[in-house]
Amino acid sequence: MPGASQRNPYDVQVVTAAGMSPITSNDRFTVGPGPAPTVTGLSQASGTTSGGTVVNISGTNFAAVSQVYFGTVPAYAFFVNSRMSITAISPPEAAGSGHITVATLYQGTSSTSSNDLFTFNTPPVPVVTGLSVHTGTSAGGTSVTITGSGFTEAYFVSVGGTPVPYGDFQVANRQRIVNV
Repeated sequence: MPGASQRNPYDVQVVTAAGMSPITSNDRFTVGPGPAPTVTGLSQASGTTSGGTVVNISGTNFAAVSQVYFGTVPAYAFFVNSRMSITAISPPEAAGSGHITVATLYQGTSSTSSNDLFTFNTPPVPVVTGLSVHTGTSAGGTSVTITGSGFTEAYFVSVGGTPVPYGDFQVANRQRIVNV
């Protein structure tokens, strides 16, 4: 079927071995843009200002999606799973709230509602409250577990001002870093 941006209405004709049906006023078919997309829910309603939060967006009419917006900022990336599901990654953005909207090529952009509200939060400053061991050798190789809070987005750990490479430690959760 031709797209809505092409000429309308269309004449519908049937072709058989005996020939083609004649064009009449009874064979007119008009193509319209279809209903606008709607966002009915989010798997995550908040993330950090550094971006990177994976958000599953549920809704309707997710056909020919051209962009997903967090407020006015385009998603870092998005994937249309189906006409009712999109997975998007939040972009870096200042602290505050905004609506997630879905823009399509032919059906317009979703209107906003309380179902699509997303909040960007400033991540907490990390705090170290304990170590599993307090001594090690100068040759290295001592495994240390760090406990505390605010570790979710840890980029590096330093010991005595010397950075520990990212691959040499693992963020277990917001309160624990292991294998330092």
